[in-house]
Amino acid sequence: MKAELKRKVVDQLIEIVEEGGSFQAGFSSLAGLPTNAVTGNKYTGFNAFWLSMLGCTTVATMRQWATIGYTCEGLGRKDRNVGIPITLGFSAYDKEERPDGTTAKVYKGKRFSSATVYRAEDVKSFEDGSPYPMDTEGMVDETVSDAEIEAFIANYYRVSGVTVTRNATGGAYYRPSTDTVNMPLPEQFNSTDTSTATENMYSTELHEIGHSTGHKSRLNRLTLTNTKGYAFEELIAEITAALLCVELGITNEARDDHGHYIASWLMALGNDVDYIFKAAAEAQKAVDFILATQTQSETEEAA
Repeated sequence: MKAELKRKVVDQLIEIVEEGGSFQAGFSSLAGLPTNAVTGNKYTGFNAFWLSMLGCTTVATMRQWATIGYTCEGLGRKDRNVGIPITLGFSAYDKEERPDGTTAKVYKGKRFSSATVYRAEDVKSFEDGSPYPMDTEGMVDETVSDAEIEAFIANYYRVSGVTVTRNATGGAYYRPSTDTVNMPLPEQFNSTDTSTATENMYSTELHEIGHSTGHKSRLNRLTLTNTKGYAFEELIAEITAALLCVELGITNEARDDHGHYIASWLMALGNDVDYIFKAAAEAQKAVDFILATQTQSETEEAA
């Protein structure tokens, strides 16, 4: 991915954070994770976080839209409100000659480039100018029950082995030394203009669950040895919570102490333009791990 594009994305992230105070400003609980209009695939990692934060549900590149008969006014403009940069990862290979004179295909690692995608809301039909018909099939159920979310969380604790305690004095945190998530009591959570008290409770618990995936017995990620490491881990946990909230249909509201985390994240972002991409990649691993526990739980129940 070109350095100038990385800087553009990071600058935009910082601007959104400074204006809205939350990395989840644009998340839509109904739409689920952003999807490519042509392939039908859900975006993952940084792209899922980035597109969701900008409120995107269905996107495609200019060329992809054209293959299904759509274009949009302003295509090609250097306008962030029209074209949205995303990352593209691919495996790089090279040919190496063997001692016997034959050649072998050798893996050289992961490489990245970039692409620009456009929202379904911006496109119109080549034929008659009609808008793209938004397909609601597969979207997250807006009325997902508390019981289903609680079952999701309980399954994670049971399969992963993480212990959860709930009390009125301990606050919300994950303690690696005991592999324990501590949560306040449900009645201690408050509602906000955009979220209920229950939604804020779930968002907070998913943040702490995100931390627990970094335990040495799981993804072995926790590196809380300095301020930058702490900020990095907090960013991973918050993106993990954000993606899971979208997946589960929960409005993700900023935590009460979000300002402290934002300040440390911005400091880290200023020092390393790759920081947000690295954190999002780690968050995707955490999400995949958590979702895998649900599959394992279903398999155990069917046995």
